[in-house]
Amino acid sequence: MKSIKNLKLAFTFIGTLIGAGFASGREIALYFADTSPISPMLGGVFCGAFCYIFAELGRISHGDILGYAFKNVAKPALAVIKISNLIIFCVMLAACEFIIKNLFGISGGTVISAVFVLIVIYFGVEKLKLLNFLAVPLLVALIVYVFIVAKPAVLPFHSFYWHKPLLYAGMNILSGGFLISGLAKDIKPTDSLAISVAVAVVLSAIMVIIYLIVQEYHTLAMPLLARAAELGL
Repeated sequence: MKSIKNLKLAFTFIGTLIGAGFASGREIALYFADTSPISPMLGGVFCGAFCYIFAELGRISHGDILGYAFKNVAKPALAVIKISNLIIFCVMLAACEFIIKNLFGISGGTVISAVFVLIVIYFGVEKLKLLNFLAVPLLVALIVYVFIVAKPAVLPFHSFYWHKPLLYAGMNILSGGFLISGLAKDIKPTDSLAISVAVAVVLSAIMVIIYLIVQEYHTLAMPLLARAAELGL
């Protein structure tokens, strides 16, 4: 039962990191197109490490990471996070409009997606964790399926840049770190470690797979979607 609870937290963290850029493959292409597969793999490891830090901070602070870390400036820090999340949300809605229009030929993807988000929020955080527990493995399965069908050539290793994985993880950590810190108030140190390891393993695997799929499509707006469409998926 505890392992299921930890997986729900890990997948919720991953689901928070997976935005429009990640799911479309564009983010991976921008950061790692000219690097070796070690770079996206290490990006997943860094995300797992940051997850551990924020989970532990959430556990120590009993879910009040801003009050614990920033004290008198907790409210301005929260405002920065909310503004950042609003920007990310707008980008996600724009991506949903594009994808729904391309896949189903209908307009209004922005409204459809916004309504869906509001419904999820209405049902509360436990339903959010359950949704991610179902959606993230499904996304992983779909990405693996595209990889199997695509049979991408394993290209020669390019240069390795250690700073790109770190920058990638840092760019994605704000929303996910804040969320996981609030959900980690009742966990134990061993749970923090288990959650972070799951995050690192899953993210590293799918980031390398996406990296291999989009290598020859990295200049496109949504390379993973383009590759899947080319395969008739």
